[in-house]
Amino acid sequence: MQATSVSVVVPTFRRPVLLRGCLEALLRQTFWQRAGGEILVVDNCPDGSARQVVTGLPEGPVPVRYLAEPRPGISHARNRGVEEATGEFIAFVDDDNIVEEQALAALLTALRETGASAAFGRYLAVPEAPCAEEAHHFLSPYSRDLGSGQRDVTAARAHLGTCLSLMPRAILAARRPPFDPALGLLGGEDAALIRELAEEGHRFVYEPVAVGHEHVSLARLNRAALMQRRFRAGQIRVANAGGPLRRGIWRGVGAAQAALHLPAALVTGLAGQRRRAEMHWGQAWGGLGKVFWRLRRAPVYGGGGVLASTLSQQD
Repeated sequence: MQATSVSVVVPTFRRPVLLRGCLEALLRQTFWQRAGGEILVVDNCPDGSARQVVTGLPEGPVPVRYLAEPRPGISHARNRGVEEATGEFIAFVDDDNIVEEQALAALLTALRETGASAAFGRYLAVPEAPCAEEAHHFLSPYSRDLGSGQRDVTAARAHLGTCLSLMPRAILAARRPPFDPALGLLGGEDAALIRELAEEGHRFVYEPVAVGHEHVSLARLNRAALMQRRFRAGQIRVANAGGPLRRGIWRGVGAAQAALHLPAALVTGLAGQRRRAEMHWGQAWGGLGKVFWRLRRAPVYGGGGVLASTLSQQD
């Protein structure tokens, strides 16, 4: 692998314990032994709560730079990271993700071997603390596991997000800005970017060897949180569909999805098939999110290292 430079952008918001674990894992990357780079921590908290985490880190193989971005919204944080990055490539990692040591090297190798415009890794959700077995039924929505083999995932872009991804800085720098600030308080800003890149002819590759582990709070491992997450994902899917015709098609898909999975959720629940029932509940609410797709800007501070939002169920 020829020497190169990677800037890792880590947006964060009031999660110092998780952030420290994330940064310690990034500093252990085997990639740094062969090439230079940097880690950019973009603090979206107006109180600067991540500064002490960065200043308290021991000296590592690459510098960890602290950037304050007080404008609320994950789009502003990511855009600030892109603006400040100096690497030939930019990787995005969420502050609740523990990346395995070979992840960055695997993403860069996949990008070069395939000629793709962006590489996406595999991350698996784990509870942040020991929990009841039934809570494990709700982990899958927080994972990105697209199989055990490397493959082109351009057509599967709806399942992608920027966490644990790598792309040339030139692709992002050419967009002013790369992440839409209007979506920063609602969600879907990374999905919108990925859709636009695909429509411009860019190709994406999935590399399962690049592994991360997302720490999920126990408060998110229940049916109510699952339904909210799936509903929001359905809304984002339609909002980013691109044009009235496509949105209409996706709303029809959502209606069919809800009609199919709501009865299945009830039947499997009554039959005691808990895991299957929760899957059907999630699919049903994802369908309803597509039907009632309009997002209402009503931000509240939440998990995921970003500004979460409450969502309107009114068309």
